[in-house]
Amino acid sequence: MRRAPRVATWRAGADPGLLRLRVALRGVLGVSLTAVVLSQLAPWLHLPTLSAMLLGGMLGLHGAVTAAGRPPRDVVRTLLPFPLPVAVGSVTAAALQPVHVAQLIAFAVLLVAAVFIRRYGLRAMAYGLLGYLSFFTTAMLRLPLAAVPDLLIIAVVGTLLTILVSAVLLPDRPMALYLATVESFVRRIRRAAALAADQADGRPTGRLARRRGRRPADALTAAGFRVMEAALLVDGYLTPSWSKELTAAGVATDRATGDPQTRAEVIGTPPTGELVAARTAQARRRQLMDAEGALDDLIAAVRGLPAPDPELAAVIRRLGAGDAVGARAAAVALGDGAHSAGGSVNNAATGAPVAAFSTDPPRGLALAAVVRLVDAVPSGIGPEHEPLSAPQRPPVPDRITGYQPAVDLISGAMPGAKGSAAAAASSVGRGWSLDTRQVVQAAVAAPVVLVLADLLSPTRFGWGMLACLLVLTGTFTAAEVVTKGVHRLVGTVAGMLVATVAVALTGTSPAAVIAVMVVCVFLGLYFFRVSYAVLAFAITTLMGELYNLEGQFSPGLLALRVAETGLGAGIAIAVTFLVVPLRARHAWVAARAAFDQEVAALLLALAGRLDDPEPVGDLLLQQRRVDARAHQLVVVGQPFSGAGLVGGLTVFRPRAGLLDAIRVATRTRRVTLLVVRSVPGSRPDVAARLATLDDPGGPVGSPATGEPTTTPDVLTGAVDLLADALIRFDGPAQPADTPDSARRTAPSARSRT
Repeated sequence: MRRAPRVATWRAGADPGLLRLRVALRGVLGVSLTAVVLSQLAPWLHLPTLSAMLLGGMLGLHGAVTAAGRPPRDVVRTLLPFPLPVAVGSVTAAALQPVHVAQLIAFAVLLVAAVFIRRYGLRAMAYGLLGYLSFFTTAMLRLPLAAVPDLLIIAVVGTLLTILVSAVLLPDRPMALYLATVESFVRRIRRAAALAADQADGRPTGRLARRRGRRPADALTAAGFRVMEAALLVDGYLTPSWSKELTAAGVATDRATGDPQTRAEVIGTPPTGELVAARTAQARRRQLMDAEGALDDLIAAVRGLPAPDPELAAVIRRLGAGDAVGARAAAVALGDGAHSAGGSVNNAATGAPVAAFSTDPPRGLALAAVVRLVDAVPSGIGPEHEPLSAPQRPPVPDRITGYQPAVDLISGAMPGAKGSAAAAASSVGRGWSLDTRQVVQAAVAAPVVLVLADLLSPTRFGWGMLACLLVLTGTFTAAEVVTKGVHRLVGTVAGMLVATVAVALTGTSPAAVIAVMVVCVFLGLYFFRVSYAVLAFAITTLMGELYNLEGQFSPGLLALRVAETGLGAGIAIAVTFLVVPLRARHAWVAARAAFDQEVAALLLALAGRLDDPEPVGDLLLQQRRVDARAHQLVVVGQPFSGAGLVGGLTVFRPRAGLLDAIRVATRTRRVTLLVVRSVPGSRPDVAARLATLDDPGGPVGSPATGEPTTTPDVLTGAVDLLADALIRFDGPAQPADTPDSARRTAPSARSRT
């Protein structure tokens, strides 16, 4: 009975917004629907049934991925032009079918064009890739020019079916994505609390033991970082382009926010709808950041326990199990009985800094953090909460002003390494932009792959060209190209082996073959953000079943596919290292500089708030920007993990520089929350202390033990810990695989102001 909640916790925590699940289900339904409809339509169009199904399936797969994170109207606008790139690719391939040399040249030209068009945005990249896939499919099927009208009919029908699936049947609605991402935030907090309970219990077993021998501190750091990642995703969904649905639901459901002033603003005398929506979004940002701050304090407190504390561990474990009310009551009771400080614990629930807590041992700090965490974690966001009555509800705008997200999501996910790579490109080598570098690399790789692949197989050379294009798509540094190339080759080899077994088991049974194909589509789309190798494995297995239906399947054919794939991926890797290369260390230096700049700007803003009775600026927004830069730094700092390909952290390998960056972001967040709760202009002494943090000769903070400060002044102690974190980060702050040249050139916040 307990397995279902665990599965739900894993699912929501591992897939924020359930985007991967939505894409996979949309892909399965889209491919199945187009295959069924086009199989019935193909005989009327005088096309082979399998060819029609293959073209329709390509549209279904591509449409499912392109629609990720887009609201229904945007899906329609994006997918409706699909027949145009299909027409360009199919007509070109069919027209050049009789002339082999001309077709080879067209393969190379279209590959470069598909890379070139990416500079115009995600839609252009989707159209370019679709055009190339259409050319590839038509050429490999050897369809004549007379079949072009039928191909266009299939393209139109397949596009309409894909729109039906992606915009009507299984759309990514903003409100659903938002609520699912908030749920992921809550469940990631529960996972972090479960790890903290293991740490407090003094037994790094269970979850900690299964984390590949990591130290408990590293596992807790990774868990806290994933909570921050989920908070950034929520922040990204609170964009100025909210739909009416999300705006209305957001105003209605956020009545349960813990800030009485914000609640009064929302449900009191309504100002304009835009202002209400903006205030609601800002209240959600504050709420999530309060929860993060409480979790940070809880993690720091359990790390500072002098001995195992089973009673405290039991309280925290209840929080990890989802019993928030019971955990809060147990924390208050344990605090009253053990420390005679129930008032202190209850006061901490408001989030206000209470001096009594700073003198408590770590146990008292942990109990206070549990209470604050329970009170801050988002709740009451479900549809069971009745909306505002009609007279209270403000007018709902199409767009929101007054709120600025800290991160721009890419297809509903955190951005990958492109931003840092683009910033680094202008200062490396010839100073060419990232887009220009990629076009030049594609122009060099395409003819080389073309000649060698054609020598390997005059009929299947397209596999090598396709592998080269896909390896160069979505990769921005040489390390990422290596990672994706290896993933594609490994996945293809594994798919070849599994396809051989699957074909032997299924034979030509339509039901069995369709079942295998559905499973392949789901696995490939669900896990492609986790590992590109899984997508390559699934596609290779699927193609093996299709070749079996055509009567062309043989181990030699799959071996040829592996050879062509290895050729295309290998040449793409070689070119990125030899032709205007952009290395992972270059992107790291750029990401480090951007992080330092955001930290320096936040320190100045914090000092201004404490020194000036009338400060300006949004401290919470600036802190969120620091969090976003820390996330980017960790993504770029793991060039061989695949994280930069998808923006998310599929693997977190704790290293000195990455842990130091997370430590800085965590401690700036604690200082920011304390400063936001303080009276503006009330602490010029702390403002002066913050101003010295960028001074290389400034005073050093208290020893960085990782525990909350033990000085009676909470704010001063937090600043001391931040100072020590910055000093650590200004040392050897790069990942282990970053060369010394990057260590010498990486700028620091302490040397820029």
